[in-house]
Amino acid sequence: MGIQKNTDAEKMNLAQLSIHNTQDDPEIQNRVAKYGYTPEKMLEGKALYTAAVQQVNEQDMAIGTEKKASESVEILKKQAFDIYQSLSQVCEAIYIKDKTKLVILGIKGKMPTKIPAFLKAARTLFENAQKSEIQAELGMFGYNIEKLQNEFEKILDLEKALQKREQSKGTKQQGTREKSAAIKIMNDWIKQYLKIAKVALKDKPELLEKLGVRVLSAKTAAQRKAATKAAETRAAKLEENKEM
Repeated sequence: MGIQKNTDAEKMNLAQLSIHNTQDDPEIQNRVAKYGYTPEKMLEGKALYTAAVQQVNEQDMAIGTEKKASESVEILKKQAFDIYQSLSQVCEAIYIKDKTKLVILGIKGKMPTKIPAFLKAARTLFENAQKSEIQAELGMFGYNIEKLQNEFEKILDLEKALQKREQSKGTKQQGTREKSAAIKIMNDWIKQYLKIAKVALKDKPELLEKLGVRVLSAKTAAQRKAATKAAETRAAKLEENKEM
């Protein structure tokens, strides 16, 4: 006889099956109670299973939250890149002969694509673009103070989205640890219970099967029914032959 369950889903399914079928079958209850697994003790296992289910559900929510946060970052990143490129290109056109202004705005070479470097460059560009002299000059090319401020807010939205994504990653990682711990505690309880159940039900392989224990040396319930039916058929034919 043996049982081998590896994945979290399999461990959860085994726990649910073994606890529910024990509580639902009076014969199993009576037998395992003699070895310490009373109805009260089975409630202990059910509580561990319920706690594990809660941790699994919370982890699923955390994964969904992180996915949503990552999607938001990608949308805001594209928007921020477009905003930065538009303003920097306008500035390059205006100050093509005034390299000092380009230095003040932090414009040099290609736009940085790595997020930390990009945010630093974007802050420099938009904060300095709102200074009086530069802002007045940009205003003649469609970048009044309101537009600069509104577009800078979109850059800041990307910063906030990145912070939320990092927070969601931390929550997911913590949830993973808590889920793993809850499943381990539950699984340890179930493994011990099934070892005891094998003793209590050693002469009842069909009951062990109800608990999720694969009994290698015994026929399944379907096989036993088939064998019984075949035996009945043979007996009926023998009786029929006797009468002929």
